[in-house]
Amino acid sequence: MRIEEIREKIDEIDGELMPLLAKRFALAKEAGEEKKRLALPVTDGAREKKILDKINGFGFATDIENVLYNLYSEIFIFSKELEE
Repeated sequence: MRIEEIREKIDEIDGELMPLLAKRFALAKEAGEEKKRLALPVTDGAREKKILDKINGFGFATDIENVLYNLYSEIFIFSKELEE
């Protein structure tokens, strides 16, 4: 596959991924409001672990799995910032 074709495919995926991430972060803000109302802590380590454990179930190559772990760790950081 040529680089132009690869980039087109990446652009298509980004077009799907960005709106989904924006929705996820909007829900994180909403979760933060609900946690404040219920006097719950922002961090839920068990939930984060559950999400990270799902990555193993997809059978990705180890290098991609590592990237996903790191990406979701960053997503958690940004989500917690929005929740506060």
